Amino acid sequence: MKRLALILMPVIALVLAAPIFAGGWAVVTLDTLPSHAVAGEPLTVSFVVRQHGNQPMDELKPKITLRKVDEPKWITVDAAPQEKTGHYSATLTFPSAGVWRWEIDAFGAWPQAMPELTVLGSESADPANEARPMWPLAIGVAGVLGVFGGVAALIRTRAAWAAALALMAALIGTVGFASARGPSITAAVPPAYTQVQQGQRLFIAKGCVVCHNHEAAAEARQNFDGFEVGPNLTHFSASPDYVAKWLDDPNAVKPGTQMPALELEDEEIGALVAFINESE
Repeated sequence: MKRLALILMPVIALVLAAPIFAGGWAVVTLDTLPSHAVAGEPLTVSFVVRQHGNQPMDELKPKITLRKVDEPKWITVDAAPQEKTGHYSATLTFPSAGVWRWEIDAFGAWPQAMPELTVLGSESADPANEARPMWPLAIGVAGVLGVFGGVAALIRTRAAWAAALALMAALIGTVGFASARGPSITAAVPPAYTQVQQGQRLFIAKGCVVCHNHEAAAEARQNFDGFEVGPNLTHFSASPDYVAKWLDDPNAVKPGTQMPALELEDEEIGALVAFINESE
């Protein structure tokens, strides 16, 4: 039985690889890379599926799978086609805070990993927003009234007990109002990425990782290991101006090139240039 399994494993691997190596491969390009998400709040993501990395593909039923790091359960979300050919979108809702992995599978057999996403705690789960008892506020108000009463008595009588009453009431009012405010809550802060780190994330999100090998994106490229259309960019570097022009409009730099124009923003191009040249 073990010998049969060993014989079948390469066959199974070839069958699974057929969508890529038999000419049916495609690249998923995320329109906008989210910096973070918030637990319980919907996040809409949109993307393009390009056959052979270039031609937008219609009539697909892509699925997005989500999994919190160190947890085995996957959540699957269907993506819907948009008006423009090859464009799809889906609404994701992450149930809890933490670091989540997610993948987009255009064919149902070969998922393309996206950059890990940090999910912040939702405001609805913030203890600062929970209902609090009213008695601390009532004590605070009573303390303020006691201060006025003590001061008035002190003016009339000049007695020490009136001064003590005013001080005691001030202390009680302070404690009451402080209790009504509740504990100090530090808001969660979205992650901050350097330009090179953002470039690495975009290298994965824009689908560069499918056609180009790169040591810094090896984990995200596991499903495409051994498949290489473009050059290995691990130790590649060039003039930043040249790389920027190439990323902006590859066909203008090299007419007839297979690499598509991804309609990148200037900020995205800058980050990708920084990442590519940093890896020299």
